[in-house]
Amino acid sequence: MAGLEQDLTCSMCFELFTNPKALPCLHTFCQDCLHQYIMNKEDCVRQTGHLTCPICRSCCKPPEPIDPDPGKWAQSFSSNHLITSLLDRYAAQRNHQPETSDNLKDVTEVVCSCTKNPAVRWCEQCSYPLCNVCESEHDKYHVIVDMTSKHVNSTSGAESKLENSCPKHPDKNQNLYCLKCSAFCCDRCASVDHEYCEKVYPLKLAVENKLQLGQVYNSILSLQKDNINYLRELITKKLDKNKSHGDNLKQGIQSIRIRVNKLLLEQEEKLLDQVHTNSLIKINLLKKIQEDCDNSIEMLNTKVEVINSALSVKNSQEREFLKIWDDVSSFMTKNTSQHREIKTKLENIHISDLHFEPGAAVCDILRHTSNLGKLTDSIQSDIFTHEVFSPTRKHSSTRRLSFRYSTNLLMDSELSVHLTGICVTAQDSVVVSDYTNRKLKMITKDNHLTCCELMSGPYGIDYIASLSEVVVTLPDILKIAFVSETMNLKKQLSVAKAYWAVAYDESKMTLVCCSSNPPAIDILYDGVLIKTIGFENERRPLFCEPEYITVSCHQKFIVSDWKKKSLFCCDKSGRVSSAFIGDYGVNQLQCPLGVTLDADGFIYLADKDSNRIYKFTPEMTFDSIYLSDEDEIEQPVSLAFNSVGQLFVIEIPGLLKFYG
Repeated sequence: MAGLEQDLTCSMCFELFTNPKALPCLHTFCQDCLHQYIMNKEDCVRQTGHLTCPICRSCCKPPEPIDPDPGKWAQSFSSNHLITSLLDRYAAQRNHQPETSDNLKDVTEVVCSCTKNPAVRWCEQCSYPLCNVCESEHDKYHVIVDMTSKHVNSTSGAESKLENSCPKHPDKNQNLYCLKCSAFCCDRCASVDHEYCEKVYPLKLAVENKLQLGQVYNSILSLQKDNINYLRELITKKLDKNKSHGDNLKQGIQSIRIRVNKLLLEQEEKLLDQVHTNSLIKINLLKKIQEDCDNSIEMLNTKVEVINSALSVKNSQEREFLKIWDDVSSFMTKNTSQHREIKTKLENIHISDLHFEPGAAVCDILRHTSNLGKLTDSIQSDIFTHEVFSPTRKHSSTRRLSFRYSTNLLMDSELSVHLTGICVTAQDSVVVSDYTNRKLKMITKDNHLTCCELMSGPYGIDYIASLSEVVVTLPDILKIAFVSETMNLKKQLSVAKAYWAVAYDESKMTLVCCSSNPPAIDILYDGVLIKTIGFENERRPLFCEPEYITVSCHQKFIVSDWKKKSLFCCDKSGRVSSAFIGDYGVNQLQCPLGVTLDADGFIYLADKDSNRIYKFTPEMTFDSIYLSDEDEIEQPVSLAFNSVGQLFVIEIPGLLKFYG
């Protein structure tokens, strides 16, 4: 009797069923309880057109035709006649006699309410009898037992049920599991405590869900492990490369020292030879002068002896004395002149001293011996260097640019990028719109990357010089945002259309936007639509898919239409002054997108499918193919010049390329 009473109890009011109503998922509730449950969720059921079963959370629709008033849904569900008959039998058994084996036999002979066939199985989760046909169509994750074992277990297996009984409802088993709360619960707890939990499953299904989640976690961890192993291999290669590079640097420095030593030794030997030769010449010259002096001294000594002998002559020898003295006088006269010549000769001889003066390079080395050299780290792929941004000369339209660098704007936490627009600020910082990651990304001169996260994916972009702000369209949420140069969101304007392109007219302080539904150009002032242009005879639209726009110095709108494969130039009245339809043979436009102007008013157009940048005159006549795949252009989307005439191009793979 206790087991039968549990099966005949409503899981909402915890009383015996009153006018039981069966939902399509075969769960049964009192009509009043079901009506109260529906009215508590009236707004939700009106919007979705169905209700959620309080037990299994399946979607249940009322029988056709569906009444628009949810208050009448409860009575429209089918009555559970089996539960009604069991209620009558239970009332009779409770009034007359206790439950016996004969009564159990009668219960096992109940019929399925769906097919009216004898019920041979019993669903533990639904508390519902099933025939062979209903069993094959029933939820495979529910616990289904034989009718006989059902009643045997209800009497003899009470102790096993108490082992997993619900603390709040001891007569109920905790046969459900809430994935949101990570808690076991019974049918009654599921309909009360976990009413708003969307993931309340039977234990078997919950285990399978956890197993699947474990497999997902295992896959994620395996992928992370593979990524870390890959990074470790890169680091190992980098480590080996740095080691070999360090050894090469050491060898290079040592080779420089060896070369310097060799050069110094050669110069030393050369200078020593010169000193030796020069010294020999000077020594020989001095020796010769020394010999001449010795000869003169010897001659003078001889003359002195003659004079001394003359002075020793006696007075009786006057004649001989005078004769000798005459010879001495002539000798002295002659010797005086010779002495004067020798003295003059010696005085005029100048022996220079040899000096050594080190060369300028040697002086620099001696002066800077503490700074023989320095080691610097450099990254060769750095796009923004001082050379790139140095305004060495003003941009000229006739000067052709060449490819310099490229960089990938994919950040570490992003899987992919979709760059749609580009502009350059007054400080020559580059700002691009990333539609996929809902960000504006700004790269400054010193290669510093900053981002501004937005509510939706940005698309069209332009720089407002007078406000020092960047204006960007958010077509998915029908807004236009204004962002400062520090990448802070200033304000947002709600608009009535999805705008893909935007340009700011400085002369009128208005926004010029392109929409595709309908395809037209709208002029806005502070978010308010002023004028719409782009219709021929006010009926047929002039454009098909206008996606990029810019404003010329003559207040004309330059619009690219990729679907028409055309480039238009129109004034504010909507009159098209010129157009490039793209039927110029090999120069035919295939997918024109981004458009910009240079300092001289020339127009540049990015053609994605032809991998080209076209150049047009200010009068919209074709000038030349400015850049092509030979210049490493690949699927260009948009482009912009900085203040010194250097060109930035964004491409489909998420690359930002620089030409200077």
